[in-house]
Parts: sequence; C-alpha cells; structure tokens
Amino acid sequence: MAIRQSIPLITAGPISSPAVFGFMRPRIVLTDSLMNMLDDRQLRFIFYHELAHVKRKDVAVNWLMNGLLILHWFNPVLWYAYYRMREDQEMAADALALSYIGAEHKESYGHTIIRLLEHYATLYPTPGMANLSGGKQQIKRRIIMIKNYHKKSYRWSALGLASVIALSSVTLVNAKASPESASGNLSAPPVIATESSGSSEAKKKLTIHDIPLDKNVVEAAQEELRRFLGDSQAELYEVVDPEITAEWILLNKNGKGQVAIDRNTKQIVNALVRYTWDETDAAVKNAAAEAFRQVDANKTFAAESVERQKRFEDGKSTHEWRLQSKDMIVTLDADTLSERGILISYPFAQGNEKAKNAALKALQTINVGKPVAFKQADHNYSSGRYDSWKFFDDGGYYTVVIGAKTGAIQSISAYGKKEDNEANLPLLLDKDRKPIYTKEETVAAAKPMVNKLFGIDLTGYTVEFDSDNPYYHTFSKAEQPTVHAIVDRTGEFWSYWVDPVDGTMND
Repeated sequence: MAIRQSIPLITAGPISSPAVFGFMRPRIVLTDSLMNMLDDRQLRFIFYHELAHVKRKDVAVNWLMNGLLILHWFNPVLWYAYYRMREDQEMAADALALSYIGAEHKESYGHTIIRLLEHYATLYPTPGMANLSGGKQQIKRRIIMIKNYHKKSYRWSALGLASVIALSSVTLVNAKASPESASGNLSAPPVIATESSGSSEAKKKLTIHDIPLDKNVVEAAQEELRRFLGDSQAELYEVVDPEITAEWILLNKNGKGQVAIDRNTKQIVNALVRYTWDETDAAVKNAAAEAFRQVDANKTFAAESVERQKRFEDGKSTHEWRLQSKDMIVTLDADTLSERGILISYPFAQGNEKAKNAALKALQTINVGKPVAFKQADHNYSSGRYDSWKFFDDGGYYTVVIGAKTGAIQSISAYGKKEDNEANLPLLLDKDRKPIYTKEETVAAAKPMVNKLFGIDLTGYTVEFDSDNPYYHTFSKAEQPTVHAIVDRTGEFWSYWVDPVDGTMND
C-alpha cells in the first residue's frame, strides 16, 4: 500500500471494533479476544482494512469533522453528513483493501465482517478512530458493495469533505438568524433512525416515481406480476432501497410479490413471492417431503422460508419453488412439482463413508502439509442430473466434492494451503498480477496432479489464461473433459475442478 511508516499493533480492552487510532503516529487497535478468535487469514483481512484507513487519512478527516460538529453542534444537516461520511469511509476502505487482497477473496472478506458483528456488542464509537464495523443498514450496503466489487470502486475524492466544509462555513455560521436559537430553544443533535428503530425520521420510502424507469417498463412489470400471482389487483408502487440491491426491486402495493428489473437493460429479471410454511399449498409441502424421502428417508422437513420465483434469461423463463430449513433445501418445478435439486447438510461424521474416505485421500494427494478436520458434509442431489457430496472444514479453507456413486473427485480447493504459501509475500494489486508460467510450462506444471486427482492426461490439451485473473487456467481438448486450475504466486496449484464432456458427472 506504499505506507512509509511503521504502524504498531496494540491490544486493548472493550472497543466497538478493530480500529486505527492516531493521525501523526497511527496505531491499529484490536482486542485480545479478537486475536484469539480469528485465524491468520481473517486477521490479515482486518489489517488490510485498517491500513486502508491509514492510507486514506480517515482519522484526520474524522478529527476535522468532529471539530466542525463542535462549532456547529446545533445543525442537523452536519450531523447527518457526518453519519453518511463515516459509512462511506468504511465502504471505501473495504474497496481499497479488496484491491490488494484480490476480488476472488471478497466472499471470505465479507464473512469476516459478519463474524465481527457476531462477536462485538454495540459500544460507543471513539471520535478519533476509524473502525471496521457499523450499523445494520450500513452493513447491508457494505456487503452489497463487496459482492459487486470491481477494481476502481475504491477511488475517493475530497469533494465530499470539501462540500461539507463549504456547507458549514456558508450556511451554518449565522446561528443568530434562527428565532429558536435566539430564544434559547436549541434543538438537540438529531437521532439518525435505523431500520429497526421505528422512528418517524427514518429514510423516506422510494416509489416508482422516484427512480429512472420508463412508464412502459413499469406497466410491463406490473402485468407480469399479475400473471405470476394470478391477481388482477396487484399494483407495483414501492421500491426497495437501491443502495442495498443490484436491480430495481418493485413491490406489490396490495399484497405479496415483487418484480426485479435490470438497471442497465431495463428487462425483467424475475418475479418472486414469499410464503410462510402455513400459507404454503399442501401439494407443494407433500412434493418437498417426497423429494427428501428419495434421498434420506429418516429426514423430516418443515421449511423456515418458502418462495416461488419465475426467472427470465436469454428469452427463456424458469418457474420454481424453493423451500429451505436450517439444513435442508429443495427446489421444485412450479408447474409439475417435480424435484429439481436437493441439498441436505450433515455433520462430517454422518456423511457417506465411501465419499468421506475419497475426500480425505484427495487431501493427502494434494499434500496440504497439515492436518485438516472436515466439519460439514453436504449431499447435493438431482434425479438424473447430479449426485455428489461436498466436504469442507470450518471456514471453507479446504473443500472437496466427490461423486456419490463413483467416489471420483469432481473438485478440490486448498485455499488454506495457498494462504500459507503466500503468507510472507508482499502485497500485490490485481492490475500487477502476471502469469506465473508460459502456456507450455502451465500444462507441464499441472499435468502430474491432474492425472493423480482425476485420471486425466493433459497431453494434447491447450490452456487459456483468464483475462481478469492470470492465475486461473482452463485446459481443454476436443471431446475430452475440460479442466480448470488456479495457481498461487509461488507457482503451486491449489484448486482444481472438471467440466464433463456431456454436462453430467456420471456421479
């Protein structure tokens, strides 16, 4: 990150989250409990985030804003601007950190934020700190940003801060102009309403009149929702906060149901309606129960969430029910109620013995270099399409997918090994990544392990490097399975998976 100073790490008592303290001599502050709770990879994510605050000089900006608040404590506009600035600081720091961590790790980075929220109680923020967590609505915005992260999203301008300073100097100094102030009846700083507060000051709800959608697009979406629900009274009106969604989500004013519209193409993406278990039709419940009995006759099922969705893509539509409990998911064709996919999660010990042994052997083959304890076993099944077991450890550092019938390896990922290999390497931006090998060297390097894992000989295969990630390789040959592999910066491959010739794995 080109930070040319030593930044000490300090452990402290109860604080609201990991934080940077100090401007001239910044320090990263963490609690002892956090150091013990998180693994090395998660701690690295936190360090990247806090160093992003240092690079962006967020602590100095916070002190400046607090100075303005002291001078203009009576003005609600400045308090709101401060609140939003702190939110935007965290999102910008997330994006800058991800530009060094790599976009392929954004899911793990997001999980780290969620785990911190599970750990920390809500404490009072310290004015001179820039910290990692935040409120419920802010976390939603940040997770959406992380999900949709792209390389240039961290760029931040001083325009926002300059605007606040200009606002405070031009419009806030003349306090005597206010009759309330002159009489001594000063307003207290406003309480910023959150989603759960129930305050009347909460953010104004958006409607279809507040977003840039043509009337014809809205009418087409409304007609689709009416067909989908079988309800001629359905009317689209309210819009879900666009800061936490990737599409325009339009809600039914007169009951359940919503429609999603792509913001760029203005095409309908899906129509969706959610039900409680009690509201769900008995035929759907029975079809779900029967589907699970085909896989595990000992399982009973009562869904915690039920939704029916019609998706539109490439001129085609897919209409499905999706029912989910804590450890079971089933997807049904909404028209025929036939099963389209099942997932059942078990503790590792309850997984299929043949598949478990194959997964453990796969880890030995790839030589991860240390003991790995699988925690969970997921059985993925769809009649006539696939039947596999997926095993993974706590945190998903190591995952193996095994065909349920054949016991053959379908994919393996040793992300933990990759992290160990790269632990002492300097930070590297996405744009600075270059291929580790030439194409001929790549085939030669991957060939032995691909043969051991999948029984596939890469002789005669061609290889292509992904345009966005030169460490991601695709090996292909006419009428042969396609193999994918990812290499780390030391030149060792850590993830492999296979696409079959006919699209089925012959599990």
